[in-house]
Amino acid sequence: MKEKLYSIEKKIKIQPNDQCICGSGLKYKECCLDKKFDYKTLGRNYEGRDIVFNSTEINKLYEYISNFLLKDILDKELSVSKGKEYLKHLYKNAQNGTSHFAKYVTCKKGCSGCCHIYMDCTAIEAELIREYILENFNEKQIMCLNSKIKETIDQVPEHEDILKASNKNDLINKYGAKHLPCIFLSEDNSCLIYEVRPFNCRKLISFSKNTDCMESESIVRPNISINNIVAYSINHLSMNITRYRKLKIYSKDESEYKSIYKSIQHWFSNGFSEINRTL
Repeated sequence: MKEKLYSIEKKIKIQPNDQCICGSGLKYKECCLDKKFDYKTLGRNYEGRDIVFNSTEINKLYEYISNFLLKDILDKELSVSKGKEYLKHLYKNAQNGTSHFAKYVTCKKGCSGCCHIYMDCTAIEAELIREYILENFNEKQIMCLNSKIKETIDQVPEHEDILKASNKNDLINKYGAKHLPCIFLSEDNSCLIYEVRPFNCRKLISFSKNTDCMESESIVRPNISINNIVAYSINHLSMNITRYRKLKIYSKDESEYKSIYKSIQHWFSNGFSEINRTL
């Protein structure tokens, strides 16, 4: 699957008689004109519509998440329960950020175009998934998931392979070419763990046609600031949970420690009684 990231933001001016982008159905002059918001665009989506968003609100949310990271996550010793609480909070704020782009995307329930690619996550995200599975799945369903893990784990790159690869994208794309479905993808193409899906799933929204996604053509995705700060926060959150402190590696490229990311199969290679914390 080829990707093209939309990351160049251009400031635009909405005319008084244009429809307000907030979704009220009113003209801009009758709605948000007096609020003095700044608006930007990321280009056009598959329908040729300008991808316009409220940059004032996005910047405000970015600042809030940044302050949350500095005040409540960095240099803290957090419990697993507190980590799951903070993770849910970050997920919620990420959703608030991406909601600004929802009307421009092609994504919808049952699409599953992004559910056949390499997917990894941090330890705290895996722990939240594990908790959800144990609380919402019966014994037969869990046995089915364990069978899927055993059937596919040898085909999924391990995190060491990703880290050592001279070109990790080649390794990831090679796996994607196998078109193996996520173990949590149901028969009706819905996600069995949608409420707790990892962030690398959540940030996959597309401005391309649905057929492009399904046929692995060039996909246009937004590279938005909210996703970047949330991903950075989740990375540090997992490292600052006492139980997971060893699950990190020093990145020479970024000159800092980063959380270990593993595939779903490798976090749960021993079942769902606990995540696999081996390095």
